[in-house]
Amino acid sequence: EGWCGTRSSGERSSTTSPPPLPPPVLRESVPWSPRCGGPTATSSSSWGASLPERVRIGRLGSGGDGVADIPITAYATAIQANGKIVIVGPRWNGSNYDLGVARLDADGTLDTTFGSGGIVTTPMGTQQEIVARTVAIQTDGKIVTGGHRLVRYNEDGSLDTGFGNGGTVTPATGPVREVVIQDNGKLLTASSSIGDFAVVRYTTNGSLDASFGGGSGVTTVDFNNSNDTAYGITMDNHGRAVIVGKSSGAFAIARLLLESSDVSISGRVLTPGGTGLRNTAITLTDSAGNRRTVLTSSLGFYSFDEIPAGEAVTITAVSRRYRFEPITRTINESLTDVDLIGIE
Repeated sequence: EGWCGTRSSGERSSTTSPPPLPPPVLRESVPWSPRCGGPTATSSSSWGASLPERVRIGRLGSGGDGVADIPITAYATAIQANGKIVIVGPRWNGSNYDLGVARLDADGTLDTTFGSGGIVTTPMGTQQEIVARTVAIQTDGKIVTGGHRLVRYNEDGSLDTGFGNGGTVTPATGPVREVVIQDNGKLLTASSSIGDFAVVRYTTNGSLDASFGGGSGVTTVDFNNSNDTAYGITMDNHGRAVIVGKSSGAFAIARLLLESSDVSISGRVLTPGGTGLRNTAITLTDSAGNRRTVLTSSLGFYSFDEIPAGEAVTITAVSRRYRFEPITRTINESLTDVDLIGIE
């Protein structure tokens, strides 16, 4: 199957003309043709009933013209597991661009169970056409769009109020170029920040993920102090993020590790004179309040393994003879020689 399309020149009801729309980034804009520059191919005549004008999309297969019209400017599409087709893009309201989302049934007709007659419009209040450049479908059927804002919709087209502020999130690094969803439900976005690639990770509720990017939720990539622009992001088969774009006019690509391996922390419990204390209770407490306790060895050594990288932990020691100051560390890599020295 293949997809292609362009905006039609149909009459608009508004009295104010919208600013001109550039072609979608990294998606070629082509004049409408049943062939789309390829060999003749058609699909079932039951696909693509007559819909409100604005944009035409096509599916190539066997039989029929395979054409469907939708009343938004299509910038991105996604296909749900049930075969329904989601299209997102800007929709001119007479003075600004709204975010338009349309859903089609597998036969190309508007899905009347979605929004109002198959269409959802979300006000953005901007002259910028970047209200939506990308769309992704979660495993639970919710729809995430990215552009001027991140927006998440329930399966019926209503805003998901459990996401961000009433269903929307203002991106941390400017307009989103593309969004992907990790297996754990977290969202990764590609954008640009001060001339660098920017990758932002959000939790399932739309907040910045403090376990990513050294606690900020944001990671940037710079190519030799050049002017870099990220255009797309995807996940490879090993769970790594691959980001593509340009750097000073040349093609650029970067790959990021998303999940760090577990780390460890170890050390000794010592007397004020430097002798190891055996059978001393050492407790590690993580940021969620979970605790683990071990006893020191005959020479006063202790260790804790399987600590998630980036975790903030506090280590305390209890002794009948000495007191110890707690030690707090944010562990991004395994640490050794984290010693606790007794105070009389």
